[in-house]
Amino acid sequence: MEDKLVQIFVRPLAAVIKNGVGTPKTADEFISFLTPIAENAIENARTRFEECESVEGDGLFAVPVIGDFFQQVIWPLRSAKGSFAVGNFIASISLCGTIAEVLATAIFKYSDAYLDEGDLKTGPVQAQLFGGPFDKLTQFRKIRILRVLKIIDKSAFDDFEGIRKIRNDMIHLKADALASAESAALTAYEHCMRLVTRFVGIGFSEDKTRVIFGRFMSKYIKDEGVVVSSSEASAFVADHTKPT
Repeated sequence: MEDKLVQIFVRPLAAVIKNGVGTPKTADEFISFLTPIAENAIENARTRFEECESVEGDGLFAVPVIGDFFQQVIWPLRSAKGSFAVGNFIASISLCGTIAEVLATAIFKYSDAYLDEGDLKTGPVQAQLFGGPFDKLTQFRKIRILRVLKIIDKSAFDDFEGIRKIRNDMIHLKADALASAESAALTAYEHCMRLVTRFVGIGFSEDKTRVIFGRFMSKYIKDEGVVVSSSEASAFVADHTKPT
């Protein structure tokens, strides 16, 4: 009887290092471990990083220092970019989906949407209209409510819907969807960048002497109580620009 053979991957969770396998000790070893295909890992990661930058635009050149915003949006967005760079496309898509959910809830919270029956942001009114709190709804319902109430325009809706569809297609790791994971992840990242950029809405005053933010971020800043005096801001900048 002829033997049947199958290829095996020995120690699939181990990292390849200089003298065999073990704990990565250099940046190159870490990147090789994080990259599904280790051959040309550094060069491939650099190329994919540049692909992300090509769709970022220049509208998010600065963001206000707000702890929750960094934890819920900026750091995950950086991780989505890093995940794409090392070839972890599903993780990148998943992070973009999470950020989109955070933004949908924040946009509703800081919108001007009110109804005659009372403040739309109160629990009883939300329960009557939506069947429960807005932040507990599915993303499918959230973004349609935002659109119907004209809180977001069609362009923003399309970005939200694009991420939602990509995430739903990819998150279950179906083989036919995974074949296009790289292009789908880059598209999701592009959608996400546009949504974050719109939410922050950063720009300059007409005389170019002050940085200003869009209506959602302005309300977010006020709600979080992070506005500081000029002297406090100067001290903050000085403390964070000291050489280490």
